[in-house]
Amino acid sequence: MKRYQRQILLSEIGASGQQTLLSSKALIVGAGGLGHPVFQYLVAMGVGQVGIMDGDVVDESNLHRQVLFSAGDIGKNKADCLKDLFSCRDEVTKIVSYPYFANKKTALEVFPDYDIIVDGTDNFQAKFLINDVCCFLKKPMVFGSISQFEGQVSVFWKGHGPCYRCLVPDVPKARIRSCAEAGVVGALPGAIGSVQSLEVLKILLNMKTEGRKLPTLTGKLQVFDFLEGSARTLTVPIRPSCRCQKSAFSVSDISEVEVGHEACSMGGEIKGLLLDVREPEEWDAFHVEGSFHWPLSRMEVGEIPNELLGKRLTAVCVSGSRAARAADILDEHGFAIGFTRRSIYGFENWNQQKGATDANGI
Repeated sequence: MKRYQRQILLSEIGASGQQTLLSSKALIVGAGGLGHPVFQYLVAMGVGQVGIMDGDVVDESNLHRQVLFSAGDIGKNKADCLKDLFSCRDEVTKIVSYPYFANKKTALEVFPDYDIIVDGTDNFQAKFLINDVCCFLKKPMVFGSISQFEGQVSVFWKGHGPCYRCLVPDVPKARIRSCAEAGVVGALPGAIGSVQSLEVLKILLNMKTEGRKLPTLTGKLQVFDFLEGSARTLTVPIRPSCRCQKSAFSVSDISEVEVGHEACSMGGEIKGLLLDVREPEEWDAFHVEGSFHWPLSRMEVGEIPNELLGKRLTAVCVSGSRAARAADILDEHGFAIGFTRRSIYGFENWNQQKGATDANGI
């Protein structure tokens, strides 16, 4: 136990908590940018069994953020590479690789063997599949998502709080660019994956330890903007009409998809008119078809179009900050009803929709 001594010193963990971790099992779906930090920290912290599931192979474009891979791994399966790399480093944790993509069949076969499932995927279909199987099995899902300089972390857990579909009922109709198109800074998945690994630690300790429970992100969404240096925690309410609220969540409620992974996409549904508040040159470079363009610079000098009057709005910019300013201006003029704000690429900054509240006001 010497290797975990600094961890055992923490009153929230102690020797008994460390034993709890050693008897626990965590599965990571996706061995890419987010899967890397989650995997290495769960192993290092002493989780007894760590599974890693991914059917993808290492590509040269992965190396700037998937830092456990090297050029010699190009073309090899990602899950197997991580297992081979760490099996010779750590004799305490049992590492199991599943060198294939998750689908309904494989998820139902593998997920029951684990206490907790970590989402390291890059598309809505994958997240819906993980969420649905976790709902069916009543297991916690530790969600992560990244794009450019921005990231999100949450815990979705039927019976304890909302599920992912309470936040994102279905795939947004607007096209959302992947990391391959929008880009992602190399260190971002390390930061977001580290937060995910801490949530796993707290949940595992809470599940098997009596007494005071550690606070987790169940029912909350942590939103990070590393370009602006800001972070906030938003409340995610249970949606009464969500399928997770059915008294009997059945196998037929699980998504029938097979998906690849690599954690880049953001989520959320568009509410009403999509208002793009970027400047004209940004609009010309890229915009969502069918959206309404009105630059924030015109709003700030009092030019507000009548087309927005009484509309339910979703405003977008690059990071969400200008959209937030537009929300304030429109609110002052009495134009905004049920205002939502997001990033044009990640749709990452939102929480002014009905039923959602900003937990800390940052």
